[in-house]
Amino acid sequence: MSYGAIREGQDALLDPHGQESQAEEFRELSQEISKNIFQINGSVSALDKQLQKLGAASDSRDLRQQLHNNQQRSNQLITDTASSLRHLANLARKSTKQDRLQLDRLKSQFSETLRSYQQTQKKISQKTKEVISSEQRAAIQQSSQDEHGWDSKKMVSAESTEEQLTHKDLEDIQVRHEAIQQLESDLLDVNSIFKDLAAMVHEQGGTVDSIVHHVESASSNVEGANENLIAASKHQAKSRKKTCFIIIGAIVVLGIIGLIIGLTVKK
Repeated sequence: MSYGAIREGQDALLDPHGQESQAEEFRELSQEISKNIFQINGSVSALDKQLQKLGAASDSRDLRQQLHNNQQRSNQLITDTASSLRHLANLARKSTKQDRLQLDRLKSQFSETLRSYQQTQKKISQKTKEVISSEQRAAIQQSSQDEHGWDSKKMVSAESTEEQLTHKDLEDIQVRHEAIQQLESDLLDVNSIFKDLAAMVHEQGGTVDSIVHHVESASSNVEGANENLIAASKHQAKSRKKTCFIIIGAIVVLGIIGLIIGLTVKK
């Protein structure tokens, strides 16, 4: 039986109710993490579809607001899931081997989901920069066309209308520009979460190393005990052999003495 199995059995005997409660918490947290990962994957798919419309004819304020809301929701889910995985890793230290394998699976799935989300964020960042640049060029071009398109005879009478149109255009561009900047500010620092996952793996590796050390130490103690037992057995065998020789010698001596006494009496 391994050290881990022995330790788990001892913990269960000491606090069976605590073990049951911890096992239930582990199951519930695992289910919550799985659900979050599924939702994040769904959000990534939705973001990819919405991103295709950004800067196109179907682009609108509503679309950019949807992108913003989707990113905010995804960021929160990712942050919550990373925190839940950290707690799950702490529970797994005192849990079964099967639970530790479940933790590894969830971390692997979450890492894969993070990579997909990171790629989508890069696309969003690149697309938003392209849209901003395109809208700025379009505004400059439109302003130039308006300026050269006015008839000098109509310039005075249309001056107020031109100012109103320019102001409206600039205001609309500003609103759209702010919406794009908002999308860029929504980008989550996924690398910090990857580092957190790597730290969890390192800590879990340290826990495993500690268990291996205890197992090796226990094995070493068993081997030492076996060697001592063999030495004691050899010593005991030698003692028994020596005792047998002494008894045999004593019997021989007594026999000789008895023979001498018998011969003396006959004479």
